Amino acid sequence: MKNIFRGTVTAAKDRMMRALQILLRGEETRDDLEHMEPYGFTSEPFTDGATDALVVFLDDDKSHGVVVSVADRRYRIQNLEQGEVCIYDDLHRKVYLRREGILIDGVDSPIVAVTSDSISATAGKTVSVVAGENIYLNASGNINIEAGGEVTIKGSKVNLN
Repeated sequence: MKNIFRGTVTAAKDRMMRALQILLRGEETRDDLEHMEPYGFTSEPFTDGATDALVVFLDDDKSHGVVVSVADRRYRIQNLEQGEVCIYDDLHRKVYLRREGILIDGVDSPIVAVTSDSISATAGKTVSVVAGENIYLNASGNINIEAGGEVTIKGSKVNLN
């Protein structure tokens, strides 16, 4: 189709609908092209001329164009199984919906869950927390431990029944 072009991202403006400057193949630059992202997903593309963009012009004279896709092959996760999904960034952090489970990998960055309500974890088998240094539990109220069996603290078993 003559109204679909490839290009690279060279500038961005953060607005309600992000505007991108795209260097089209053939060295033509187009400014203020709206980047139409899927609802619920957003990213800030690199503007170093290495990030690819797909631009659709809605008329023959290129007066109204929209960017329908932005991709950066430098950071794309590869070798996914069919049906898998991964959200990722340039620092190799990811949320990976794998066939064998969900992986949240912060690499060397903290992972923080924040809510003004409550956080709940439910497992049918085992919950395991492993830390290289310390585990802290801070509560302004009570800390309740309910166990149907034994609790082991530093090798000593305590029966809570």
